[in-house]
Amino acid sequence: LDRTGRCDLRLGTRVAAVSEHANEVIVDARSADRSPSDTRAFARVFDGRPPARLPRDKRGAPLLLQHFAGHVVRFDRDVLEPNRATLMDFTVNQADGLHFAYVLPFSSRDALVESTYMTPDIDPDAPYERTIQQYCTSTLGAVPVAIDRTERGCLPMTRRPLAPPSTSRVWQIGARAGVARASTGYAFDAIQRDTGRVCDALAQSRRRPRPPRPRMLDLLDGAFLSLLRTRQDLAPELFARMFARTATPVLLRFLNDRASLLDMIRVGWSLPKMLLTTHIVTHPRSCFARGAFHA
Repeated sequence: LDRTGRCDLRLGTRVAAVSEHANEVIVDARSADRSPSDTRAFARVFDGRPPARLPRDKRGAPLLLQHFAGHVVRFDRDVLEPNRATLMDFTVNQADGLHFAYVLPFSSRDALVESTYMTPDIDPDAPYERTIQQYCTSTLGAVPVAIDRTERGCLPMTRRPLAPPSTSRVWQIGARAGVARASTGYAFDAIQRDTGRVCDALAQSRRRPRPPRPRMLDLLDGAFLSLLRTRQDLAPELFARMFARTATPVLLRFLNDRASLLDMIRVGWSLPKMLLTTHIVTHPRSCFARGAFHA
Protein backbone atom coordinates (compact mmCIF):
# COMPACT_ATOMS: atom_id res chain seq x y z
CA LEU A 1 0.00 0.00 0.00
CA ASP A 2 2.78 2.40 0.91
CA ARG A 3 4.72 1.75 -2.32
CA THR A 4 1.79 2.57 -4.61
CA GLY A 5 2.17 6.27 -3.88
CA ARG A 6 -1.62 6.50 -3.83
CA CYS A 7 -2.14 5.65 -0.17
CA ASP A 8 -1.47 7.42 3.09
CA LEU A 9 -0.68 4.42 5.29
CA ARG A 10 -0.95 5.10 9.02
CA LEU A 11 -0.13 2.46 11.58
CA GLY A 12 -0.74 2.87 15.30
CA THR A 13 -3.69 5.18 14.63
CA ARG A 14 -7.11 4.67 16.19
CA VAL A 15 -10.26 5.60 14.30
CA ALA A 16 -12.47 7.21 16.94
CA ALA A 17 -15.53 7.83 14.78
CA VAL A 18 -16.92 7.40 11.27
CA SER A 19 -19.87 9.61 10.34
CA GLU A 20 -21.65 9.53 6.98
CA HIS A 21 -23.06 12.67 5.35
CA ALA A 22 -24.82 13.38 2.10
CA ASN A 23 -21.69 13.71 -0.05
CA GLU A 24 -18.85 12.48 2.15
CA VAL A 25 -17.74 10.33 5.08
CA ILE A 26 -15.93 12.04 7.95
CA VAL A 27 -13.25 9.96 9.70
CA ASP A 28 -11.93 11.10 13.07
CA ALA A 29 -8.53 9.46 13.74
CA ARG A 30 -6.30 9.76 16.80
CA SER A 31 -2.70 8.61 17.21
CA ALA A 32 -1.62 6.30 20.00
CA ASP A 33 0.15 9.20 21.76
CA ARG A 34 -3.26 10.93 22.20
CA SER A 35 -2.32 13.83 19.92
CA PRO A 36 -5.12 16.08 18.61
CA SER A 37 -7.58 14.37 16.30
CA ASP A 38 -7.04 14.32 12.54
CA THR A 39 -10.39 14.68 10.80
CA ARG A 40 -10.65 13.90 7.09
CA ALA A 41 -13.40 13.54 4.51
CA PHE A 42 -13.61 10.63 2.07
CA ALA A 43 -15.93 9.67 -0.75
CA ARG A 44 -16.09 6.07 0.49
CA VAL A 45 -14.88 4.21 3.58
CA PHE A 46 -14.22 0.49 4.05
CA ASP A 47 -14.74 -0.22 7.74
CA GLY A 48 -13.09 -3.31 9.24
CA ARG A 49 -12.86 -2.16 12.88
CA PRO A 50 -13.73 -4.53 15.72
CA PRO A 51 -17.28 -3.87 16.94
CA ALA A 52 -17.60 -1.29 19.72
CA ARG A 53 -20.12 -3.58 21.40
CA LEU A 54 -20.64 -7.29 21.09
CA PRO A 55 -24.13 -8.76 20.55
CA ARG A 56 -25.75 -9.94 23.77
CA ASP A 57 -28.61 -12.24 24.57
CA LYS A 58 -31.64 -11.32 26.68
CA ARG A 59 -29.69 -11.96 29.88
CA GLY A 60 -26.99 -9.49 28.88
CA ALA A 61 -24.26 -12.04 28.12
CA PRO A 62 -22.29 -12.05 24.84
CA LEU A 63 -23.39 -14.98 22.71
CA LEU A 64 -20.02 -16.79 22.55
CA LEU A 65 -16.45 -15.57 22.17
CA GLN A 66 -13.43 -17.45 20.84
CA HIS A 67 -10.46 -15.74 22.46
CA PHE A 68 -6.86 -16.84 22.31
CA ALA A 69 -3.19 -16.11 22.73
CA GLY A 70 -0.38 -17.62 20.69
CA HIS A 71 3.39 -17.89 21.00
CA VAL A 72 5.81 -18.62 18.17
CA VAL A 73 8.18 -20.81 20.17
CA ARG A 74 11.61 -22.23 19.44
CA PHE A 75 13.04 -25.48 20.79
CA ASP A 76 16.68 -26.55 20.97
CA ARG A 77 15.94 -30.01 19.54
CA ASP A 78 13.59 -31.69 17.07
CA VAL A 79 10.20 -32.16 18.77
CA LEU A 80 7.69 -31.37 15.98
CA GLU A 81 6.43 -33.01 12.82
CA PRO A 82 6.77 -30.17 10.27
CA ASN A 83 3.96 -31.44 8.02
CA ARG A 84 1.42 -32.10 10.77
CA ALA A 85 -0.75 -29.35 12.33
CA THR A 86 -2.97 -29.78 15.39
CA LEU A 87 -6.22 -27.86 14.93
CA MET A 88 -8.14 -28.59 18.14
CA ASP A 89 -6.63 -30.53 21.03
CA PHE A 90 -9.25 -30.71 23.80
CA THR A 91 -7.08 -32.83 26.10
CA VAL A 92 -5.98 -29.60 27.84
CA ASN A 93 -7.40 -28.39 31.17
CA GLN A 94 -11.09 -27.46 30.89
CA ALA A 95 -11.38 -25.85 34.35
CA ASP A 96 -11.53 -22.28 32.99
CA GLY A 97 -14.05 -22.95 30.22
CA LEU A 98 -14.15 -24.74 26.88
CA HIS A 99 -10.49 -24.86 25.93
CA PHE A 100 -8.30 -26.29 23.18
CA ALA A 101 -4.73 -26.00 21.94
CA TYR A 102 -3.62 -25.32 18.38
CA VAL A 103 -0.17 -26.07 16.92
CA LEU A 104 1.15 -24.90 13.54
CA PRO A 105 4.75 -26.13 13.02
CA PHE A 106 7.12 -24.21 10.75
CA SER A 107 9.94 -26.73 11.18
CA SER A 108 10.87 -29.52 13.56
CA ARG A 109 11.93 -26.87 16.12
CA ASP A 110 9.65 -23.86 15.53
CA ALA A 111 5.87 -23.58 15.84
CA LEU A 112 2.95 -21.33 16.63
CA VAL A 113 1.30 -22.74 19.77
CA GLU A 114 -2.05 -21.24 20.74
CA SER A 115 -4.29 -21.52 23.78
CA THR A 116 -7.92 -20.92 22.79
CA TYR A 117 -11.08 -20.58 24.90
CA MET A 118 -14.75 -20.45 23.88
CA THR A 119 -16.69 -18.68 26.64
CA PRO A 120 -19.55 -16.13 26.98
CA ASP A 121 -17.14 -13.51 28.36
CA ILE A 122 -13.41 -12.80 28.24
CA ASP A 123 -11.61 -13.38 31.50
CA PRO A 124 -8.79 -10.77 31.65
CA ASP A 125 -6.85 -13.24 33.80
CA ALA A 126 -7.25 -16.20 31.41
CA PRO A 127 -4.09 -18.29 31.84
CA TYR A 128 -3.01 -18.32 28.18
CA GLU A 129 0.72 -18.12 28.79
CA ARG A 130 0.69 -20.75 31.52
CA THR A 131 -1.36 -23.19 29.44
CA ILE A 132 0.92 -22.70 26.42
CA GLN A 133 3.96 -23.50 28.55
CA GLN A 134 2.22 -26.52 30.06
CA TYR A 135 1.22 -27.78 26.61
CA CYS A 136 4.77 -27.49 25.31
CA THR A 137 6.10 -29.37 28.33
CA SER A 138 3.48 -32.09 28.74
CA THR A 139 2.29 -32.71 25.16
CA LEU A 140 5.18 -31.64 22.93
CA GLY A 141 7.70 -32.87 25.49
CA ALA A 142 10.09 -29.92 25.58
CA VAL A 143 10.50 -26.49 27.15
CA PRO A 144 10.85 -23.64 24.58
CA VAL A 145 14.23 -21.91 24.63
CA ALA A 146 12.76 -18.73 23.09
CA ILE A 147 9.49 -17.00 22.22
CA ASP A 148 9.98 -15.14 18.94
CA ARG A 149 6.52 -13.53 18.62
CA THR A 150 3.19 -13.38 20.42
CA GLU A 151 -0.38 -12.69 19.33
CA ARG A 152 -3.78 -12.28 20.94
CA GLY A 153 -7.25 -12.08 19.47
CA CYS A 154 -10.96 -12.49 19.96
CA LEU A 155 -13.53 -13.79 17.45
CA PRO A 156 -17.24 -13.20 18.17
CA MET A 157 -19.07 -16.48 17.46
CA THR A 158 -22.52 -15.22 16.55
CA ARG A 159 -24.92 -14.97 13.62
CA ARG A 160 -26.12 -11.59 14.84
CA PRO A 161 -24.85 -8.48 13.01
CA LEU A 162 -21.69 -6.89 14.39
CA ALA A 163 -22.23 -3.55 12.64
CA PRO A 164 -24.90 -1.56 10.77
CA PRO A 165 -25.58 -2.67 7.18
CA SER A 166 -23.30 -1.27 4.48
CA THR A 167 -24.46 1.91 2.79
CA SER A 168 -23.48 3.46 -0.54
CA ARG A 169 -20.52 5.25 1.12
CA VAL A 170 -19.58 3.04 4.11
CA TRP A 171 -18.87 -0.58 3.23
CA GLN A 172 -18.40 -3.05 6.10
CA ILE A 173 -15.59 -5.57 5.49
CA GLY A 174 -14.04 -8.61 7.16
CA ALA A 175 -15.54 -10.04 10.35
CA ARG A 176 -17.42 -6.77 10.86
CA ALA A 177 -19.38 -7.56 7.69
CA GLY A 178 -20.25 -11.05 8.92
CA VAL A 179 -17.73 -12.82 6.66
CA ALA A 180 -16.14 -14.87 9.47
CA ARG A 181 -17.76 -18.25 10.09
CA ALA A 182 -19.99 -18.01 13.17
CA SER A 183 -19.53 -21.57 14.43
CA THR A 184 -15.74 -21.83 14.03
CA GLY A 185 -14.23 -18.37 13.50
CA TYR A 186 -12.78 -19.48 10.14
CA ALA A 187 -12.43 -16.35 8.02
CA PHE A 188 -9.31 -16.20 5.83
CA ASP A 189 -10.57 -17.95 2.70
CA ALA A 190 -14.02 -16.35 2.89
CA ILE A 191 -12.51 -12.86 3.30
CA GLN A 192 -10.30 -13.36 0.22
CA ARG A 193 -13.33 -14.30 -1.88
CA ASP A 194 -15.42 -11.49 -0.42
CA THR A 195 -12.65 -8.97 -1.17
CA GLY A 196 -12.67 -10.06 -4.81
CA ARG A 197 -16.43 -9.50 -4.96
CA VAL A 198 -16.02 -6.07 -3.37
CA CYS A 199 -13.41 -5.10 -5.99
CA ASP A 200 -15.67 -6.30 -8.81
CA ALA A 201 -18.58 -4.30 -7.40
CA LEU A 202 -16.42 -1.17 -7.20
CA ALA A 203 -15.21 -1.58 -10.78
CA GLN A 204 -18.80 -1.94 -11.98
CA SER A 205 -20.23 0.83 -9.74
CA ARG A 206 -22.53 -1.61 -7.96
CA ARG A 207 -23.57 -1.72 -4.30
CA ARG A 208 -21.74 -3.75 -1.66
CA PRO A 209 -22.51 -7.44 -2.43
CA ARG A 210 -23.61 -9.84 0.30
CA PRO A 211 -20.81 -11.98 1.79
CA PRO A 212 -20.68 -15.37 0.02
CA ARG A 213 -22.30 -17.86 2.37
CA PRO A 214 -25.10 -20.33 1.55
CA ARG A 215 -28.25 -19.69 3.59
CA MET A 216 -28.42 -23.36 4.63
CA LEU A 217 -24.90 -23.14 6.06
CA ASP A 218 -25.90 -20.08 8.06
CA LEU A 219 -28.86 -21.94 9.57
CA LEU A 220 -26.68 -24.94 10.47
CA ASP A 221 -24.24 -22.60 12.22
CA GLY A 222 -27.08 -21.18 14.30
CA ALA A 223 -28.15 -24.61 15.51
CA PHE A 224 -24.58 -25.71 16.22
CA LEU A 225 -23.75 -22.49 18.12
CA SER A 226 -26.89 -22.76 20.21
CA LEU A 227 -25.99 -26.32 21.16
CA LEU A 228 -22.42 -25.26 22.02
CA ARG A 229 -23.68 -22.52 24.33
CA THR A 230 -26.10 -24.74 26.25
CA ARG A 231 -23.92 -27.88 26.32
CA GLN A 232 -20.27 -26.79 26.28
CA ASP A 233 -19.32 -30.09 27.85
CA LEU A 234 -20.24 -31.78 24.55
CA ALA A 235 -18.00 -29.57 22.37
CA PRO A 236 -14.93 -31.86 22.34
CA GLU A 237 -17.08 -34.83 21.31
CA LEU A 238 -18.96 -32.83 18.64
CA PHE A 239 -15.80 -31.52 16.98
CA ALA A 240 -14.06 -34.90 17.26
CA ARG A 241 -16.99 -36.70 15.60
CA MET A 242 -17.16 -34.12 12.83
CA PHE A 243 -13.45 -34.50 12.02
CA ALA A 244 -13.34 -38.27 12.43
CA ARG A 245 -16.50 -39.14 10.45
CA THR A 246 -16.23 -36.68 7.57
CA ALA A 247 -13.90 -37.02 4.58
CA THR A 248 -11.21 -34.33 4.70
CA PRO A 249 -12.09 -32.63 1.35
CA VAL A 250 -15.75 -32.43 2.43
CA LEU A 251 -14.83 -31.00 5.82
CA LEU A 252 -12.48 -28.39 4.32
CA ARG A 253 -15.17 -27.21 1.92
CA PHE A 254 -17.61 -27.03 4.83
CA LEU A 255 -15.25 -25.03 7.06
CA ASN A 256 -14.35 -22.63 4.24
CA ASP A 257 -17.95 -21.84 3.17
CA ARG A 258 -17.61 -23.78 -0.09
CA ALA A 259 -19.88 -26.67 0.87
CA SER A 260 -22.46 -28.12 -1.48
CA LEU A 261 -25.82 -29.33 -0.18
CA LEU A 262 -24.47 -32.90 -0.18
CA ASP A 263 -21.41 -31.76 1.83
CA MET A 264 -23.71 -30.17 4.44
CA ILE A 265 -25.74 -33.36 4.70
CA ARG A 266 -22.57 -35.43 5.17
CA VAL A 267 -21.26 -33.16 7.93
CA GLY A 268 -24.67 -33.07 9.63
CA TRP A 269 -24.83 -36.87 9.48
CA SER A 270 -21.54 -37.10 11.40
CA LEU A 271 -23.09 -35.36 14.44
CA PRO A 272 -25.38 -36.98 17.04
CA LYS A 273 -28.64 -36.61 15.13
CA MET A 274 -31.10 -37.20 17.98
CA LEU A 275 -29.31 -34.72 20.24
CA LEU A 276 -29.19 -32.02 17.54
CA THR A 277 -32.81 -32.58 16.47
CA THR A 278 -34.07 -32.44 20.05
CA HIS A 279 -32.15 -29.24 20.67
CA ILE A 280 -33.55 -27.56 17.52
CA VAL A 281 -37.12 -28.53 18.47
CA THR A 282 -36.75 -27.28 22.05
CA HIS A 283 -34.68 -24.13 21.25
CA PRO A 284 -35.88 -22.90 17.82
CA ARG A 285 -35.50 -19.21 18.64
CA SER A 286 -31.96 -19.65 19.91
CA CYS A 287 -31.01 -21.71 16.84
CA PHE A 288 -32.36 -19.58 14.04
CA ALA A 289 -32.99 -15.99 15.21
CA ARG A 290 -30.46 -13.53 13.81
CA GLY A 291 -31.70 -10.37 15.51
CA ALA A 292 -30.75 -6.84 14.46
CA PHE A 293 -27.81 -4.55 15.07
CA HIS A 294 -28.22 -2.15 17.99
CA ALA A 295 -25.67 0.64 18.51
